[in-house]
Amino acid sequence: MHHGPSPGAPLPPPGNPHFGPTPAPAPRRGGLRGCLGVPLVLGGVFALVLGAALTWHTYGNSRQTIPNTHAYGPVMWRDEPADQLFPARIAGKENGTTDQQDPKITQWLRLGIAPNTSCANGLTGGLAGFAARQGCKAVVRATYVDPSGSAVATVAVIVLPSNDARMNVIEHMSEVKTADEPDLGVRAFAVPGTPASRWTDDARNGTSACQVFDEDIPYAVAVTAGATDGRRAARLPAPWGARLSTNSGREDRMAWAYPADDLAKAFGVYLADLARKGT
Repeated sequence: MHHGPSPGAPLPPPGNPHFGPTPAPAPRRGGLRGCLGVPLVLGGVFALVLGAALTWHTYGNSRQTIPNTHAYGPVMWRDEPADQLFPARIAGKENGTTDQQDPKITQWLRLGIAPNTSCANGLTGGLAGFAARQGCKAVVRATYVDPSGSAVATVAVIVLPSNDARMNVIEHMSEVKTADEPDLGVRAFAVPGTPASRWTDDARNGTSACQVFDEDIPYAVAVTAGATDGRRAARLPAPWGARLSTNSGREDRMAWAYPADDLAKAFGVYLADLARKGT
């Protein structure tokens, strides 16, 4: 067998670049067979690509997370940590497509979370009886203060058995909050050693309510607000009171209902977002 030149041996003569005999050319195959090979190869490549794409699509779908608030919403109040259900601070959003809170809206600061979750302990007056008739399951509460330290509010998340029951409670609250003698409804939760240390039922001045903005979450959010120094809403003094057809103190209470309304709406949005993130 020829192994090519050994070291020191003369190079092959010019014109022959190969070390050894020139190999015979390979026999040519039929043209028809060669043309069929191209589509067969391309077809195989296409099948491999298609199979990989289908596999990736199936894998991607298996990893998609679809919020299931229908299952999680009703139990969120007991499954979420209390300091998640009631965040350390809360305000309205900049808009409906962002998680960013609007700095121009009042930032309420949490002072404490009530440990008792019974409906009878969390609500008072007509609202307590009405919620009980709607099948109230629990009432979880927390107390917040505004940045000025002059306004305090207790937020109550009323857990109900259905969306219909939730809407009934919201309608009840809407009807009574503007009455001359409103049903303030939410029991104040005082927090010793904070601006809410003097916060009592007698200091409640305004109230409001809002739904959680997800029909799969059967909660009503009720809020009552007042002054940290215990000042009560009262009739307007002369000459302003004399200009009113009635001077029952309703006008002063409405001034407290506005911040309660803002806080209730902020919680309605926050709890819907929390449920979606928790599923």
